[in-house]
Amino acid sequence: MSCIVEIIKDNHAIQNLVFQKCELEKKAYQKLARLFLESKTLKTFELEDQNSTSSEGIKILTSALASNSTLECATMEVTLDEKVMGHFAEMLKINKTIRHLEVKGTGHDLSRGYCKIELDSLSQVLQHQNTSLTALTLRDMHLSRRHFKAIAKFLRANPPLQSLTLENANVGNSSVKLLAEGLKRNSNLLSLALPRNRISSIGISALTQSLKVNTGLTKLDVGHCICRSGIEIFLMKNGMVFNVALNDLICDEFPDRNLRAFMKRKRRRTMGGYEHGGGGGAGGRVSTMWSPDMVYMG
Repeated sequence: MSCIVEIIKDNHAIQNLVFQKCELEKKAYQKLARLFLESKTLKTFELEDQNSTSSEGIKILTSALASNSTLECATMEVTLDEKVMGHFAEMLKINKTIRHLEVKGTGHDLSRGYCKIELDSLSQVLQHQNTSLTALTLRDMHLSRRHFKAIAKFLRANPPLQSLTLENANVGNSSVKLLAEGLKRNSNLLSLALPRNRISSIGISALTQSLKVNTGLTKLDVGHCICRSGIEIFLMKNGMVFNVALNDLICDEFPDRNLRAFMKRKRRRTMGGYEHGGGGGAGGRVSTMWSPDMVYMG
């Protein structure tokens, strides 16, 4: 590992760095940290560390990334504990170049109270101290109701974040209701992805109500989440009628004949464009062509 880092450090052309299925020790993290402090070319970094003590290494790495001025996209799969999310929060207080941050857990339970404190710190940083992050992904982690309350509070504050993904994050109907309330007061988020979660028609109905107020969201991903009845409730009970901006829906099952007819009518209405506004944001012209082909299989 040390040899690889030394080679990369002297290479001024490498922009993407990926480490998969690694078991890194503290010394390796120190080498990587020095690389980030010295590199002038790296744009993307992906790390998959299977070492159960990776939290200490993440602290070393994020401390260095805080001062890095070139990295734009960071993806890290680590063993989650009560401290690791706080390390990312401290990094984002200083770093102003990272646009996309993805944190992937190993499925460990995060439902204990102290984990909410760390999500709260991340939420506070993104609300008040970091305006450069545009995409946040939290994947493969067992979030609790406390966590979703923190995320909903974050959404209500209307930060510059444009994309939020919570994949396989224990999102259920009660969690979706909290997120839906946050969406009602958010005008900046363009994409919300909730794939591989446990959401039924109850949660989809809550999202429908929020989209009557928030007309800025352009992409919704509920793939591998809901049954056909949930899709029907979402589409047929006026959610799509009120939200003319939404042009990309990802779900599991292809809609039936009635839904295909509904989307054809929506396509005819949006071909010429509509002026719309909502969620506190300015209005904009819609020119997206809506068709059955735009509903993807999950």
